[in-house]
Amino acid sequence: MSPSRDGLSILAIVHHEPADVGRAGAAVTALGHRLDIVQPLAGGSLAGQVGRHDAVLVFGGVASAREDGEPGLRSEIAFLERVVAAGVPVLGICLGAQLLARALGAAVWRHPEALLEVGFHPLDLTPAGRDALAGLPPLVYQWHEDGFDLPDGAERLASSPLFPNQAFRYGAATFGLQFHPEVDRHQMASWIEGSGHRLVPGGAVHHPDRQFEEAGRLAPLQNAWLADWIGRWLGTIASRLA
Repeated sequence: MSPSRDGLSILAIVHHEPADVGRAGAAVTALGHRLDIVQPLAGGSLAGQVGRHDAVLVFGGVASAREDGEPGLRSEIAFLERVVAAGVPVLGICLGAQLLARALGAAVWRHPEALLEVGFHPLDLTPAGRDALAGLPPLVYQWHEDGFDLPDGAERLASSPLFPNQAFRYGAATFGLQFHPEVDRHQMASWIEGSGHRLVPGGAVHHPDRQFEEAGRLAPLQNAWLADWIGRWLGTIASRLA
């Protein structure tokens, strides 16, 4: 489909309540594009959605992409398979990246030592990543215990010591990001309140005080990068549809 005079139509798949799309959603709408939200794990249906939007944005969540018993996730993986086959660009963030990796035929796995990566951490960018993720702040927010293999045909953009695939590109405009550039302080506080009991500070898990301190310091950099990157991503999509 071609972008209308009102901008692109973006489908946002959200896995938590309330349906908070964070800074990524704010960046999309600030650029004049339409964001339609569906929540498959809360009964929302993806039926008939293939081909109705110019791009798909898949957010994170507490579910695991390893859980084949969750009907909502199974239907979402099948949906992403059809979306990618139809040539519709996808941006998957954390769980969204893991679901995208599975839709592309790659495995999702728990860290072999059951380690978590939580807090602001540096990434090692590949040469392709230095171009595709240009301007990325030196530290990015992480909250995950699962990783994924690099899908066949995908290009690795970033890695970390614990999780070798932190970002990938598939084709011209489909991306998976393991890290969380969209999280704001409110979301971070909600996650810590709801799941902080699982976090034992040390190693790659940072104490909440450190997370909040670094969030305050890094938020302007993260906000500026995400708004710019979303603009470049959607600009690429719009130019391909024009």
